[in-house]
Amino acid sequence: MSATKSKKELADAGRRKLEASEQESEQLGDRPPSTSYAQLSGSYLGKPGHPAEGNSRAAGGEQTSTSYAQLSDSILGRQSGQHQSKGNSNVAGHTATSYGKDFSTLQQYIDDLTQEKFELMRGLEQQRRLAETLAAENMALTEDFNRQGAGFQDVKKLLERYKAEIAAQQMALQSVAAERDACRGGVTESAERIKAVASEVVALEETVLKLRSANLKLERETEQAKGAERKALHLLQTASTDRGSLQAMIEALQEEKRTLSAKLRRATVGSHLQAERPPRDASTQTAAAAEVDTGRLTEVAASAPETQASTPAPAAAALVSDKRHMLGALEARLAQVAQLQAANGELRYKLESMTQRFELAVAQSSFAAAAAAAQADGEGYVKSANVTPQPMPRRPLRAPREEQRSGGVLTWLAHLVAPPPPQRLTARRLV
Repeated sequence: MSATKSKKELADAGRRKLEASEQESEQLGDRPPSTSYAQLSGSYLGKPGHPAEGNSRAAGGEQTSTSYAQLSDSILGRQSGQHQSKGNSNVAGHTATSYGKDFSTLQQYIDDLTQEKFELMRGLEQQRRLAETLAAENMALTEDFNRQGAGFQDVKKLLERYKAEIAAQQMALQSVAAERDACRGGVTESAERIKAVASEVVALEETVLKLRSANLKLERETEQAKGAERKALHLLQTASTDRGSLQAMIEALQEEKRTLSAKLRRATVGSHLQAERPPRDASTQTAAAAEVDTGRLTEVAASAPETQASTPAPAAAALVSDKRHMLGALEARLAQVAQLQAANGELRYKLESMTQRFELAVAQSSFAAAAAAAQADGEGYVKSANVTPQPMPRRPLRAPREEQRSGGVLTWLAHLVAPPPPQRLTARRLV
């Protein structure tokens, strides 16, 4: 900028000097050609870096020297013409003096312009060198820019990949957050279900205790019924034995009855025959006596067994009625035992179903506790993931120690609540 300003100032000074010389020449009646001034001003006012500079720099020095020569020749020609035409004038001395001053001024101006020309040529060379240096720097900067552009593209691709990864991680985080919310809701529902199951377990325990007491009561009643049944069977066996002995006794009594009846008939017939024996007139009364004795003997024989055989019949009837009564009582006891066994089986089925429900409730509660522990671990993992992006290895879900021990406890509880019946085979045999 300073060099350009100095050049402009020199050009303005030269232009002013030329205008002053032209004014003096006009006063003297002469005018320098305008082409030399235009060429001089046009060649002098060329700026480095202007679009027309590349076309006019090579011929700038020659045009300037040509304009200088033309200007000097025109001045010298005018001086010679003036000396020839105005040699006889009165103002010849003044004109020569003014022309001498102008010539010296012009010579000084030409020297200044020549020096400025050389300075401009040196500046042009410096500008050319600077342009070459700038071109090399421009090439280096272009290569650097292209290299940086390739690096920028790589960085842009990497940034897009990071953005995609961040978006994927955000989506995964949102899904994890949704799963966490769902797990929290599930934990809340599980807690409510655990409370409901706990209350149901308490109710089931109370029901189990009631059923256990009812089962014990039914077992006692069954034992009592079985004792009564055994007593009835013993009485039945005793009655059967008594019946057999009585039957044998009845048969013996009947045999003795028949024997006594025969003896009685013989004795009765003999006594009647002796009491009613007629005189020995056998020719007329033998048939009538035989008929009378035969009728009496028949009446005595018919009346004697009835009185003697009527004594064992009430005993046999009493035995039969007792047997029937005992059989009825035995059948009633057997029916009652069957009903008690059916009720006992139904109670055992209910007890087994309630025991299974109790085991299921215990398993669900233990699983809910394990799920709550896993949820707590998952929440800790999410909180740690917000701090450090390194993944944490997830532990496999396994049942707690209470659930591992629940098998033996439940088996013991089942045996305690519903022990196996020791006399089921006896009851079946009795039935």
